[in-house]
Amino acid sequence: IGSFPFFKFLLQQRFIPRYMAVWGIGGYILLAVGSLLEMAGLPISLYLSIPGGLFELVFAIRLMVKGFTAANHTI
Repeated sequence: IGSFPFFKFLLQQRFIPRYMAVWGIGGYILLAVGSLLEMAGLPISLYLSIPGGLFELVFAIRLMVKGFTAANHTI
């Protein structure tokens, strides 16, 4: 749940591209849905966690390569 305000902040401050923020939010929504379905007896949470896991890898690599953008760092 805490990731939603985090990605909203990153999007508003333009620290990451819009598609990455949307990808992160969508990945965490799928993770939450997969967890609920797993508790309901449907064993598909592993498949629904793949988009979020790929996002984590791409986000980390992007931060290591490019860092945050220099725009709007007046916090």
